Amino acid sequence: MTDTSDKPMRIGQVCDLLRPEFPDISISKLRFLQDKGIIEPARTPGGYRVYTPADVEALRAALQMQRDEFMPLRVIREELRRRLESDTPVTSSPVARRDAAYRPAGMVPTAGQVRLDGTGDQYVSAEAVTRAAAVTHEFLEECRSADIVAGRRESDGSLRYTQDEVGLVTLAGALARLGMDVRHLRQAASAASRQGSIVEQYAATLLRVPGADQREHAIRTVEQVTSQLVEFMRIAFVRDVKLSTQRATGSVPAPASDLQRNPAAAHLI
Repeated sequence: MTDTSDKPMRIGQVCDLLRPEFPDISISKLRFLQDKGIIEPARTPGGYRVYTPADVEALRAALQMQRDEFMPLRVIREELRRRLESDTPVTSSPVARRDAAYRPAGMVPTAGQVRLDGTGDQYVSAEAVTRAAAVTHEFLEECRSADIVAGRRESDGSLRYTQDEVGLVTLAGALARLGMDVRHLRQAASAASRQGSIVEQYAATLLRVPGADQREHAIRTVEQVTSQLVEFMRIAFVRDVKLSTQRATGSVPAPASDLQRNPAAAHLI
């Protein structure tokens, strides 16, 4: 729903307007988005925030990118700025490659720039996860049992999940529809956890620095290393699956290492 009124709104009115689309919206969330530079509403002489229709549309676009594209707020802020500078409507479709503006020179293109500081992380309900991932509550529980996701237990006993976990459940559901059992994904998640220790060892000393600016630089460096390592492992994984598939169909010879172990197999290729 797009607001067509030209009358500025107070923060509570904006929440009421956006809540049908974003049930988790709150006054504190709007204040947080302002603190992160997503919008900058005007203020009355008495100090109250007032939001124009343009502010509301920027908020709507930001919330959509965060919910549907899992964009970090840093990327959302730059994307909104880019749209304003190019006279592109803020409500236009999300960018195809949200990390393009954040790729340092010399970095290999990756599937997405990793962000590690947790800025703007949101926890969502189990209902929101199942709706976004198009899975059942039973499937979500199966993912929890397989340690693919954990969730955070709230004081009322409910579980809430990070956006990373929403992504994992979404992919798990897609893979399940292709016939892959969640038990196999548990093995993949365990392997990823073991690989994470590589970065943990690398980052342990790097992050032990004084001063906020130095820590920020160290975090950005670890993010770049993590992004490149993710891409390295992706390429290595695809390469190995490709080769094993080709060997299974007889379209490629066995690797040289196999022949060294079994010279008698040379006549087979």
